Amino acid sequence: MQTSRNILWSTVALAAVAFPATACAPELDTLELPAVAGDLARAPGFAEVTTGEDVTPTLEDALAAALNLPDVPSAVQQLGADASCGTFVLYLEDKVPSTALDCMNAAIGEADAQLVVSRPTDEGDPVVYFYFTDAAGPGVTARSYDGWDTFGMQQGWGEWECADLVECGLRR
Repeated sequence: MQTSRNILWSTVALAAVAFPATACAPELDTLELPAVAGDLARAPGFAEVTTGEDVTPTLEDALAAALNLPDVPSAVQQLGADASCGTFVLYLEDKVPSTALDCMNAAIGEADAQLVVSRPTDEGDPVVYFYFTDAAGPGVTARSYDGWDTFGMQQGWGEWECADLVECGLRR
C-alpha cells in the first residue's frame, strides 16, 4: 500500500496562489503553480513519498494494516477481521451502531464477543480499536493501535480494561 504525503506541497501551492510571491520577492515570478488545487499533483517538484512502516493507511485499510504489523497482539491476530458484533469504519461524527453495542453489552460476562472499530483522529489519522468480552470474566478488554496518529503520542498498541462499553468510550 502506498500513501502520499502531499500536505507540504499543497500548503505551499495554495499559499502561493492566495499570496503571490512576487509581491514580496519579485525574483520568484518564474514559479509556476497550478491555478486549481486539484491540479497540485502536477505542480513542479511534487512527488509521491512512500516509506516503510511509517506509511499511514487510509481509514478503510487501517484494520488490514494493523493486522499485518509485526507486533500485533495475539488476541487481535487470532480475531482477524471476523468480529462477532461487527467491524465498522467510522468517520468523525459517526457512531457505532446500536445493534453492535447491544451485542457487546449482552455478551459482557456471558459470552466471548468482539467488536472492531476504525475511526479517525480529528486530523484524519486512523486509529483501530478492538473490543473483547470474555464469558469467564466481567467487563471489556480494549486494544487499540494509534501508531499512525501523527499529532498524538504514537505509542502503537495499547490495552486497557473497562467495566462496560461506556467506560471504554463507546456511547450511543
